[in-house]
Amino acid sequence: MKFYMILATVIFLLDQITKQLVQRSIPFGEATPLIDGVFYFTHITNSGAAFGMFRNFTWLLIILSVIIIVGVIYIIEKRKITCIWQKLGLAFTLGGALGNLFDRIVFGAVIDFLDFRLINFPVFNIADIFIVIGAILLILTIIFAKKTDEK
Repeated sequence: MKFYMILATVIFLLDQITKQLVQRSIPFGEATPLIDGVFYFTHITNSGAAFGMFRNFTWLLIILSVIIIVGVIYIIEKRKITCIWQKLGLAFTLGGALGNLFDRIVFGAVIDFLDFRLINFPVFNIADIFIVIGAILLILTIIFAKKTDEK
């Protein structure tokens, strides 16, 4: 099995295990402070995308997720990516997208639980972290690849 698939699978499993732990240990809608006033584990669901956009458009988000997942797999398989940072970015994005897609299909919404109240940030999950880091890595590799090509 290829490196990116193993990494994406590990990310998917980590995401699902943490969500299961939250579902089993924190009643829905309740928050458990880890650092009072700063960071909580809050068991909620999000039927939308980032920041609650497209709330209740679950089927549209499922279709978009499948398109992204197929696109990422196609890019990895057909484009012969040699840059480790691009591989990591694609694997992170793939693993996170699979985690949130699974939630949407099984639960009708994504399970979120990481709650930074100090900065009043929307509640998120492990899959979201990897999607964001993956996107940042991909953007950075595109920016720096262009600068390298120009030289």
